[in-house]
Amino acid sequence: MRELLLKYDTDGIHLDFARWGNRQAYDVPSLVLVLEQIARIRTEASEKWDHPVTLSARIPFEELAATEAGEPVFIEALSQWAAAGLLDRFMVCLHEPGRSRLAEEPSLRHYADAVQGTDVEFWLDMYQGTWHTGGGPVRDLEIARSLVAQGVDGGVFYYMGHRAVEWESINWQMKLLDVPEAVVDPHHPRATPSPQ
Repeated sequence: MRELLLKYDTDGIHLDFARWGNRQAYDVPSLVLVLEQIARIRTEASEKWDHPVTLSARIPFEELAATEAGEPVFIEALSQWAAAGLLDRFMVCLHEPGRSRLAEEPSLRHYADAVQGTDVEFWLDMYQGTWHTGGGPVRDLEIARSLVAQGVDGGVFYYMGHRAVEWESINWQMKLLDVPEAVVDPHHPRATPSPQ
């Protein structure tokens, strides 16, 4: 991290704990310690390059209640990161191998609560959306709107392996997140019928 931030004029760093992390290998004190160290490097880099360096993280989805695997480590770590001002934004990974939690519309309010009263932005991780489960951009917009209502207040991260035409439909429909009265589903009761 020191080499990346001090050798190169970088706008920011994204820590993808969800992709590369082995959840059982982490504990809250270690997660807080590593972010404190990175925050010091980030401050040094910001002074060197004379601009802010953004720090973002993607963390695994955890239920609020303790499970057989133990307490929700990343939720507690996120709460401490946010309270100490160690992070600018975060997103919760709702994608798992062979499964997407997006279609289940999970509760994310405990994540919004973890950063409440801080400047940390809660970004939406749509990953591959619902394309592989029979959904698409109309369904993804519905899900995104429901998650925004739960406290997601930053941007939208989308990872897709599809063609540009599909990207275009995602792009313009996600822009409608800020226009909740707009209807994009032609089968919706409020949709205007097409002229004959």
